[in-house]
Order: sequence, then structure tokens, then C-alpha cells
Amino acid sequence: MIPTVGVRELEAQRSASYASCTHGEAPRHHAACSSERGLALSPAKTVITHVDDGFDCLGQTVRRLNGKLLIKPAKKSICAVLTTIRGIIRGSHGVSAAVLVARINPVVRGWTNYHRHVACSRVFSSMDNEIWISLWRWARRRHTNKSAYWVRDKYFPTQGARRWRFSGALWMPVARNE
Repeated sequence: MIPTVGVRELEAQRSASYASCTHGEAPRHHAACSSERGLALSPAKTVITHVDDGFDCLGQTVRRLNGKLLIKPAKKSICAVLTTIRGIIRGSHGVSAAVLVARINPVVRGWTNYHRHVACSRVFSSMDNEIWISLWRWARRRHTNKSAYWVRDKYFPTQGARRWRFSGALWMPVARNE
């Protein structure tokens, strides 16, 4: 025999949300559900707002614009990841470009994978520009007596049709057959 579940129990099981994302009638419903589990909503942190005004939830901004729901990465999240990346770049004195790429890539890849399902192409483009500026400053600071053309050729070589792509060659020992 298959056990049956009531509608209220099913709603309680399906309503997995976060305290920072509860809006409208949801806080009272979630307060009742969470009190059963020993959790409580903080009245100081819970804000009821209209979706047209928008709200931040889990690093993303949700709002309605011209009748359409628009979800974008939150400005606070963008600033946090750019601060992290700039800190990595500034703290990388004396390391090779390959090591710098290895330090930055996990941060960029993780953040972009988290936000790739929302409207983020303009955000990604502006972040790419900000990261490029930081990398250019890092390369120029490393070689103060070299020209911009020399720095470009060393750190931003043309690879096929892709220009201005930051790269650093990894040193690999040559394997010889003896």
C-alpha cells in the first residue's frame, strides 16, 4: 500500500526557501513551517517588498521590469567577486602569469557558473573589462621599464582570431626518450 500525504504536508515539503527570500504572505507561512523545525525568522532581516521594486536574494536581484521578471546578479555580489579578484591580482607580486591565471580561474569560473542561468551577459562583459584592466595594470607594474607594446606582446598575445587574451605559458620539462 502506498502511503498518502496530505496537501499541507506536501506544501511544507515543497516550500524550501530562505529567510532572505520570503515576501508577501510567505513570512507567516514560513514562520509556521519553520517553527515546527525549531527555526525562526528574524523580524529585523525580513522585508516585505513588491517585485516591481525588486529585492536581493542569494546574490541575485529579482524584479519585474516592463511586465517581465528580470533576475540579474546583485551589485553586492558583483562588487564582492571583483574585490576578491583584484585582491588576488594585487597580492601576486613576483608570480608568473600562469600562476596568476591558476589563482584567478577558480574564482571566476565558480562565480560565473553560479550566475549563468540569469540575465548576465552585460554583467559578464563589464566584469571581463574590469578584470582586463586589473591584469593590464599588473603587467605594466611588473615591467615598468618596458613599453606597452612589449607588455602586450608578452602577456596578451594574439591567438588565432582572439586578440588581447591574457595568457601565461606554463613551464613544462621536456620529456626525452633515452
